[in-house]
Amino acid sequence: MENKFYTPTDAIVHHRHENYKTYLTEKRKEARRQIDATNTVIKNKRDRIKKLEAELSERLEARKLYKKDEQSVDTEYSYRKKIVALEKKHDFLDVHWDGDEDVYTTWVYSNDFDGGDDWEGDPFQDSHFHDSYEEAYDACLKYVKYHELSNKEQD
Repeated sequence: MENKFYTPTDAIVHHRHENYKTYLTEKRKEARRQIDATNTVIKNKRDRIKKLEAELSERLEARKLYKKDEQSVDTEYSYRKKIVALEKKHDFLDVHWDGDEDVYTTWVYSNDFDGGDDWEGDPFQDSHFHDSYEEAYDACLKYVKYHELSNKEQD
């Protein structure tokens, strides 16, 4: 197999000697120069490989973090779908998705109570807003459970 990085030392020192002793001296010097030059190239290539491996490692870690972000979004969307299903099933649930100005809040209410400004009788009146769909879903479940318990007590 031919090596494209190797030139025989004899070819390099071909006209740089007068006798066998000077030939051997020149060949040794040239071999040493080539070894040093090759070592420099090897070192530079290894350094570059280390940098590339470090960058690759960072990119693999970044991909992992992006996948977590994607999964968290999928999870939040699944909670929104569950809330919509609960709203269809329980007409007393009232969910507002608008948020407040620059804050992404989801508001959850129950129409079982008087309404107005203070939602009189609502046991969850201080916690209508939620920062995530998961929290809003939990609030919906609390209202469903409260509604079911209230209906059982009335029977």
